[in-house]
Amino acid sequence: MNFLELCQRVRQDAGVSGEGPTAVTGQSGILSRIVSWVKQANNEIQLKNKDWRFLWAQGSGNTIKMVGEYFPADFGLVKPRSIATFRYNTKTLIERDWDWYQREVKAAGKDDEHGIPTYFIVRPDEKILLFPIPAEVGTVTIDYYRKPVQLVNGVDKPLLPEEYHEAIVCRALMLYAHYEEDTYLFQVKLAEFNQWINLISQTEQPQITFE
Repeated sequence: MNFLELCQRVRQDAGVSGEGPTAVTGQSGILSRIVSWVKQANNEIQLKNKDWRFLWAQGSGNTIKMVGEYFPADFGLVKPRSIATFRYNTKTLIERDWDWYQREVKAAGKDDEHGIPTYFIVRPDEKILLFPIPAEVGTVTIDYYRKPVQLVNGVDKPLLPEEYHEAIVCRALMLYAHYEEDTYLFQVKLAEFNQWINLISQTEQPQITFE
């Protein structure tokens, strides 16, 4: 279902009289609220885990000789939320936080050290630092998870796989039930929503394997 179809489904399941919404913009009253609830439901599900498979993406790019600071877009990253793996040529780099960089690199006067990078650091402003600074041009490949992608236009489809769109409907109906102070409907949809999240987790989160 696309954004508009989800809104229409929620209106129908909520038992709201009439038809529509016919669009996701220009609505008023309860139809406007339904559009907002669907948008919120989709966003909340994406935020439930930072490593949903449907939020996975990959970016790549080249470093510049003697340059250690990069924008995410330099490596083809679009609204990254977290980085899973960061490879420089064939080497997998180790992630360190900003405090570590300030303490172990900056304070130690090593921030101009160059060579083959061993670490990457995501600064608070989301710029990416490589340490040591690349002494030569190298190829970077990054597996990462995106920030939630918002529904805007009626034809927009959630990143959540189609077979799980009922979870969005359930969560939106919970928001409707809360607004209407319908405790029974809220509890029914909460139970259904939790079942859907469990199903999504089984296929859309990385599986732990043991040797």
